[in-house]
Amino acid sequence: MSSRVEIVRPSVINTDNTDVLRNHIDAILCGQENGLVFSSDVFGRSIDYAERLGLSGGVNSTTMPFNYDDSSEGFNDSDRPSHEDWESLGVTPLHADGAEGDRILSISKCHSGAYSIYIANRGPAIIDQSPVELWDSLHEDTVNILARGTVNTENLDSKITRLDIAMGQTAIFNPSRPHMGVTRQAPRRVDTTFYTDKRQ
Repeated sequence: MSSRVEIVRPSVINTDNTDVLRNHIDAILCGQENGLVFSSDVFGRSIDYAERLGLSGGVNSTTMPFNYDDSSEGFNDSDRPSHEDWESLGVTPLHADGAEGDRILSISKCHSGAYSIYIANRGPAIIDQSPVELWDSLHEDTVNILARGTVNTENLDSKITRLDIAMGQTAIFNPSRPHMGVTRQAPRRVDTTFYTDKRQ
């Protein structure tokens, strides 16, 4: 069933207080929050806290180019990207990096450009699908969210969190939930982590 997407944009957090940072990370890992953006550089302290919690991972630096100078609202019904088109458009399509409820943390510091991360909750049709299967299962939902502002509610809940990240800001979320990244200003260059709980 198709439904209009309800976009929720959490306010950017303008404090770098360590206790506030830790409380939000705890809330993300236990599913109380989908994600958040800090206005300042809390990248290193977020990694330190993730490691204190028993998560392990590393840092990867990426640069994402794109072929159009527009936001996600630049898509329309005539745009039907295939799987191989997304990177050139500056979009990382909907996918998940773990099973439902996994304790995973992604921490991303934006060095240049600007981008948005859309975070959704699984619907009944994909609740048990593996991360590899979701790249195909959610292809049409990626197109429809960007082109029409709609979603198949069998696949995804219609309430979607959107984190808008600009240069110098840090985004934190749990990538076990279906998510996608959309470049708003290129080139988008970020340091990003993938921290998982090996005890799962």
